[in-house]
Amino acid sequence: MIAAVFADLGGRGERDREEYPDGKIWQTPDMSPEPMCLDPAEVRQIIGINPDISETVQLLRRMRYGAEPLPDRRIRVLVPAYRSDVMHTRDLIEDVAIAYGYHRLKPEILPTVTSSQPSRLEEFCVLVRRVMTGLGFIEIMSLNLSSPEAQFEKLGIPDDGRTVILENPISVEQRILRRHLLAGIMETMSLNSTQPYPQKIFEIGDAFELDPQAETSARSRRQLALGIADAKTGFAELRQILEALGRELDWELGFAPEDRMPFIPGRSAIIISAAGERVGSGGEVHPEVLERLGIGVPVVLAQLDLDRLFRS
Repeated sequence: MIAAVFADLGGRGERDREEYPDGKIWQTPDMSPEPMCLDPAEVRQIIGINPDISETVQLLRRMRYGAEPLPDRRIRVLVPAYRSDVMHTRDLIEDVAIAYGYHRLKPEILPTVTSSQPSRLEEFCVLVRRVMTGLGFIEIMSLNLSSPEAQFEKLGIPDDGRTVILENPISVEQRILRRHLLAGIMETMSLNSTQPYPQKIFEIGDAFELDPQAETSARSRRQLALGIADAKTGFAELRQILEALGRELDWELGFAPEDRMPFIPGRSAIIISAAGERVGSGGEVHPEVLERLGIGVPVVLAQLDLDRLFRS
């Protein structure tokens, strides 16, 4: 492409021939066109016009492509070397539309029109947000992408093997889809460790896990996570907040002791719905976790499964 630009500006190009020990010969710049095939039926489907094959060929030639019809009623297109932006037949169809004229395309109303309405789950989450802000909490929004270090190692939580791992991550900090929202709460408190206390924050968002039965082999779960950082906080305050949240939203929440990271043994519990279903957990964060994150005051955390609470 660069060689073609210089040639258009009046430059003179020379070809370089390189021969490798394995016998392979490479000549550059390679100005030979890239062949592609275009189906006129795809043109009709995408932009809604119905030109015959000869007219489509003329439109492509107008855009400086080589084009000729094939016996199977497709079109062989030769893409010039300087058109590095053409990577798919949709790029060819876009140029057909430009050559045809956007002003000649007739807009059409969709054959089916439906009325929209808010998702009931989203309306439910809006109500939860209002209650949490009424209880004195500030909402945060963390990224769906995270890392095993943030999700598991720093919090001391074991990985159960159901984590969705990105095949081509752009950063080591964004290699997986988050399994829970607790890491976002703790990282926010770590970044604000020099700010005044108490700090009360919450987040409502999706957590993800592998599910072979799902269409995409993964599923999301809507969760609520909340945290309090203060020198005087403890499990008693966390339970008061959860019970107040339950009263406002007509949830009957119960508590049963359970020792699990990232909480201090004997100061944590699982949260149970009126139907006896486990819907969350909470407790006082273990000092080892606080030390890893550079937080100098006690922290309590809780996480609720809003999908299950919504269904109940």
